[in-house]
Amino acid sequence: MKEQNLVVEKLTMKTSTDSVKGAIYVVDAGARKALTTDVGPYYMALEDLDYSEVTAYTAMFVKQGYVEVNASLAGGAVEKGDYLGVTSTSGSVALLTVTAGSNEAQIVGVAEEAALTTDTTIKMTIGQAP
Repeated sequence: MKEQNLVVEKLTMKTSTDSVKGAIYVVDAGARKALTTDVGPYYMALEDLDYSEVTAYTAMFVKQGYVEVNASLAGGAVEKGDYLGVTSTSGSVALLTVTAGSNEAQIVGVAEEAALTTDTTIKMTIGQAP
């Protein structure tokens, strides 16, 4: 995956949680995959980590920058500049229709290119919200 101009943090993982490169996470007593009900700040995993195979349970995450993330776009195609939020597929993003005063805290980032409903990843800027 292509990444540029990143602000990166090492986070401790939540117990029994894997890190999956390209997935979106929040911190809740440790990093875990984000759900549709979560609000930011959001992070994208930079590495795969199988909790059953490690003793040092930390992983590297992007807090801000240009990244390619996992997407589940069955709900609609995305155009450059659209806001993205977490989908019902935990850790993935999709088009987010923003309603003023309602769901701005659920913006994960901004699409940097168009994506079709069949795409499984999308390039976006994470940590960029209105």
